[in-house]
Amino acid sequence: MSHQNSYLQFLSLCKFPHTDNLPPNITPDGQALLGIIAVANAEGHPLTVMQTMALQHLASPATIHRRVDTLRESLLIDMVFHKGDRRTKYLVTTPLADRYFERMGELMRLVFA
Repeated sequence: MSHQNSYLQFLSLCKFPHTDNLPPNITPDGQALLGIIAVANAEGHPLTVMQTMALQHLASPATIHRRVDTLRESLLIDMVFHKGDRRTKYLVTTPLADRYFERMGELMRLVFA
């Protein structure tokens, strides 16, 4: 199977309602931001709110801040302080987001099985 066909099969699996456990208010842009936050968190270097707002290739800082608020209100990310420094807030994924990424990983394994 070609890489294109594999990816298209993955996209096809993702469109079924039972595969996407994200709240309906999460837009594709919000999903992309969630992915960036999750990767940084998984690599052990969670992004700060300020670092996230500087991702100008995604949107303006104000728009990114609104998306961060939406992700937080949807219980997909949380803001935490590190080592008692209350001046800097780090963005980390929640168990709900972790379950979403686990499900997406399962779908990818189905495609390549």
